[in-house]
Amino acid sequence: MLLPKEKPFLEGLNSYYLNLENLTEHLQGEIGSGCIHGKAVSREILIYFDDNEIIRCLLQENKKRAQLFPDLTVISEIFLQSSFVINIYYLDPNAIFFWGHMQPFQRAKSALKSSEIPLPDLIFRLRQKNFSGFIDVQIRKKSDSGLLFFHEGERIGGSYSWAKGGMSKSDENYNILLSRVQAGEGSFTFGSYIKETTSTEVKQSPSRSMAQKAEPRVVNPVSSELRPALEELLFFFIQTMQEKGEQNPVVVLNEYIQSQLNTYPYLDPFMGYFEYSRGTVKFSSDAPKEKIVRAIIVCVWALVRAYHAENNFRTKLSTMRNKSVLESRNIPVEL
Repeated sequence: MLLPKEKPFLEGLNSYYLNLENLTEHLQGEIGSGCIHGKAVSREILIYFDDNEIIRCLLQENKKRAQLFPDLTVISEIFLQSSFVINIYYLDPNAIFFWGHMQPFQRAKSALKSSEIPLPDLIFRLRQKNFSGFIDVQIRKKSDSGLLFFHEGERIGGSYSWAKGGMSKSDENYNILLSRVQAGEGSFTFGSYIKETTSTEVKQSPSRSMAQKAEPRVVNPVSSELRPALEELLFFFIQTMQEKGEQNPVVVLNEYIQSQLNTYPYLDPFMGYFEYSRGTVKFSSDAPKEKIVRAIIVCVWALVRAYHAENNFRTKLSTMRNKSVLESRNIPVEL
């Protein structure tokens, strides 16, 4: 669950001593708008309210998708079944509308570091991609943190550990976050809003769906002599996998890369450094190209071994015309 970064209005309460309906009604009178967060061993609850009504309730159980409820009926029963630690957050009237109606989101599997990409550069890239979602910023070895929210590439506000209200549009708070990231190492985790699928989208043809997924991630790609070498290697990889019966080698490769982002964060699509689509490799001007090529080769070989196709792949690689380009940079082709 995503929670405001501001200090809770109340924290560390034990649900055993609380009546949820009475607590909510009391808070509506005392603070007006906010949210109640409860965490148990295997589930969490989140209740958004303003001074007049319950806006939305969420139930998140381990390894399950969050469930949404319009009132306290179901949550009140859950509240009695587990022991929750309760924290309460105050949210401004403008913030409660935003938080209470936030779209479902999916978090990235790995975090980026400010040593790999400065926060302003990262935000610039997200603007180019019309990103809608948030960046969760944590300052290393400190309690300072912030959430930056985006809509179609534009920063629309943030929640900060030193601020109040849950949705500050102040440039001052944003600049404080930038300065604290620059003073110490920061980590960035993404959450992308999930668009609700309409019946029209469900009926789209497979070719149109694949075309949408293949939208370019690299803006203003540049030429590099590493590009044809990597394209040739990936061509042989695809051939090898297809001969083993795999119909979608590129999809399999992309899924494996996603699982390896902790090791190779510069392969994250959010970085916009690298793209491989329809047989073509694209690098951005500031991409760590040699690192990317080395990482792709490692991932490719991991899959080739998983499919027990090493000998076939080596035979194909022995005919590579651009192998010397990689070898001249001490980039091994065979692992």
